[in-house]
Amino acid sequence: MENKVKRAILSSFKTPETHPTEDELLASVNDEFEVTSAELKTTLLELLNKKEIYSLKSSDKKVHYGKQKGSHYHFICNDCGKVRDFLIEEGAYNMMNHYVQKIVHSYGIIDKINLSVHGTCHDCK
Repeated sequence: MENKVKRAILSSFKTPETHPTEDELLASVNDEFEVTSAELKTTLLELLNKKEIYSLKSSDKKVHYGKQKGSHYHFICNDCGKVRDFLIEEGAYNMMNHYVQKIVHSYGIIDKINLSVHGTCHDCK
């Protein structure tokens, strides 16, 4: 059952920009077959630990999940909590990475930069 739940969760990310909540994933998986909330949570934790998916908290205070992929960043709507992906060109990313590394050098070494920008999406405007 666990592999079936895993496949169903991963197929819920129909487009790269999809960032469903746990409730949305549960509804999506239950469209295919019945799964309990506990089974879903267990599988989500496994996928998170294996870094196949990631989680982020939106302005709606809900945890949203995304499928792991290359470097990308998030636009989060302050009103509806919608999360959208965007990319930064490699040159701009390298410049930002170098700048941030330089600033926080006295604190420690950065493993990863997680950038989210917040605003109001066009649907909520």
